[in-house]
Amino acid sequence: MEEKKKIIKCLAYYDTLDSTDKRVNNLAAYTKFTYVFDCLERLGYKVEILSASYNVGKKSIKGSTRKLSDNVTLRTLDSMGRGCKIKNALGQLLFYRRLYKAVDSFVEEGDTLLVYHSLGYLDILKRLKRKKDFKLVLEIEEIYGHVTGSEKTIRKETDFFGYADGYIFSNYLLNKSFNRGAKPYAVSHGAYKSFDYSSQGFDDNKIHIVYAGTFDPRKGGVYTAISSAGFLSENYHLHILGFGTEEQTTAVLNRISDVNKIGKCKVTYDGCLSGEEYFSFLRKCHIGLSTQTPQGRYNDSSFPSKVLVYIANGLRVVSVRIPAIETSDINDYIYYYNEDTPESVADAIKQIDVMSPYNGKEVIDNLDAKFFDDLLGLLTQL
Repeated sequence: MEEKKKIIKCLAYYDTLDSTDKRVNNLAAYTKFTYVFDCLERLGYKVEILSASYNVGKKSIKGSTRKLSDNVTLRTLDSMGRGCKIKNALGQLLFYRRLYKAVDSFVEEGDTLLVYHSLGYLDILKRLKRKKDFKLVLEIEEIYGHVTGSEKTIRKETDFFGYADGYIFSNYLLNKSFNRGAKPYAVSHGAYKSFDYSSQGFDDNKIHIVYAGTFDPRKGGVYTAISSAGFLSENYHLHILGFGTEEQTTAVLNRISDVNKIGKCKVTYDGCLSGEEYFSFLRKCHIGLSTQTPQGRYNDSSFPSKVLVYIANGLRVVSVRIPAIETSDINDYIYYYNEDTPESVADAIKQIDVMSPYNGKEVIDNLDAKFFDDLLGLLTQL
């Protein structure tokens, strides 16, 4: 009986990055949930993960159970291959039914189930919560309805939040808005993973700035970042790292070309990097930009994870002033700009003394220790 109390069961769209299966696997969600699993292991729990990730390749794939570490196992499910519209619709229906049965047998009376919030299995969990007595902990990173602008989706999500017995939120605003029953909770703005690093630099005596993120024009951040270079001197170099559609990437390259024609600060597109290659590049820079349109409703229900990645790799951070960051545990380490203009971003950049003492690793390690204690408190109160 004692051993059962030390098991945490988890549900998410999750697969390892080295998997040969072509399954749905969002990198940001993978990074955050992997960090949570690591914290649970350090707390002494065994972690059993059931993946809701379905096939996105053409060939059908078999499910399996894999051991990810001494105390973490991952189970994936059979999934049909993709093809025509009829085949895709049939495959989704069969997978949904298979997932319901799998979750039903996976969760037993008295279990604690940690779930990464998703619309995909919301109805399954509602049915099971009415059927069985188990503790449901929701990991909520954002309100998807805020991103899509759908009031119907927002109502569906927030109604479901009431089924939870505890929460892990990405920011304190989510707790204030949606933890209506004052239930146990913990806040983690992202994956608090620090790095042992030394300043590598580009060895050109310039201050290097980096924007890393989406090229989606609805977020607006990459264009504000590029345009800010027009207000900086030749002592600065702005690097753009990111991703988008072919059309979006072309538009970004055109904007870079336009700014380079009129400005003194050099702007370069350095590709879409990942893993250690990405981290190594960041460590060569001094300042990271978290620029995005402040009016977006999603700003109150999500946290820009890139901010933590910047800090963990030793960068100072320039960010738009939004409540999710101002009320966060890293507020004191952020250089804010107040107006959504390239000139305001440039002014914030110029205020930073990159030669002053700064230890991003210490910041992240302190956040990790705090979340570790808060997570233990959450689980203890269930």
